[in-house]
Amino acid sequence: MKKVIIAYIPALHEGYIIFLQKHPEAPLYLITNEVIKELGKTTPYFGRDVRAIDPELMVKFLSNSKIVSQISLLDEEYIKMLQESEDLEIIMPTEDISLEFSKHYLPNKRISYQSIYMRNDKLISLKELQVSPDRKISVNDMDREIMGRALEEAEKSSDWWRQVGSVLVKEGRMIFHAFNEHMPNAQTPYVLGDARSNFDAGVRIDLTTAIHSEINLIAEAARTGISTQTASIYVTTFPCPPCARAIVKAGIKKVYYSKGYSLLDAEDIFKKYGVEIILVKIPE
Repeated sequence: MKKVIIAYIPALHEGYIIFLQKHPEAPLYLITNEVIKELGKTTPYFGRDVRAIDPELMVKFLSNSKIVSQISLLDEEYIKMLQESEDLEIIMPTEDISLEFSKHYLPNKRISYQSIYMRNDKLISLKELQVSPDRKISVNDMDREIMGRALEEAEKSSDWWRQVGSVLVKEGRMIFHAFNEHMPNAQTPYVLGDARSNFDAGVRIDLTTAIHSEINLIAEAARTGISTQTASIYVTTFPCPPCARAIVKAGIKKVYYSKGYSLLDAEDIFKKYGVEIILVKIPE
């Protein structure tokens, strides 16, 4: 089955380069301004990205860079071919324009979405260096499976600073899953500017356009009338202090996490209110 990449690339960064290098032989078709304008009829902020390079110029740049074997603009004729073809594997980056494009033009096609947000190895995403002796460490298969679901959820986040996924579990069942999500839309900080860029990790964490994944879960439970009393939460990154307070007040009794955080104040909050903290070891 032939692979093709369909993507909107407003600005080339490491995440896009890694994404493209995973499929060196797949031709790349760039979403054009005309398509963005059409999608903008239902999602007005599309096309307002001040960083955006014109797709025609991006074609020239990528052609000269040799990152991809073949590149061209996505015209109406090729979109029609995509709609009619049955033997193509379509690959797209996980971001809102890709999702809207596939919903609008390829509603019945199976599409493989892959992350372009590759900041987890940068200094900006600090890791906790050690685990307190009184915490538990789990290598349980079920805990790893649920944490794996949380990690999948994290990849949906458009946040370039830190991607976090969470799963709410009650009576052994996964009830809700969520990720840290910018509001009112996924591209708000990249269209209007992101205050987080002016601060180091852990400093002025209140200045954000994102709702944290933990709050997202608790709000969804409240909206649907499901009690979080005695529930457990699996979070890819150790919770921040505001999320810890919400977790405690929601009656959640166990917090599972896989990565550290630049602020550990939440640990004192959890200990004070009897919330159990478990580190889930994920195989490398």
